[in-house]
Amino acid sequence: MFSISWCEVEGENENSWKWFLERLFEDLNIIDGLGLTVVSDQQKGLAKAIKELVPHTEHRNCVRHVYANWKKLHKG
Repeated sequence: MFSISWCEVEGENENSWKWFLERLFEDLNIIDGLGLTVVSDQQKGLAKAIKELVPHTEHRNCVRHVYANWKKLHKG
């Protein structure tokens, strides 16, 4: 895995994610997301922005974050 882009924003929210993803997808010439899978942590607003901008994209959660959340809910 390689980081391909990053930016600094006022906060991690749907508007910031949408702004960032619009520029990223434009630079990468991604139109509808067909054949694209995005793996991320569970950032607020990210899933909604992805679904709105590239409706055919698969969005999955990072296994490390799924495990961390599971561990919080099911101690021991």
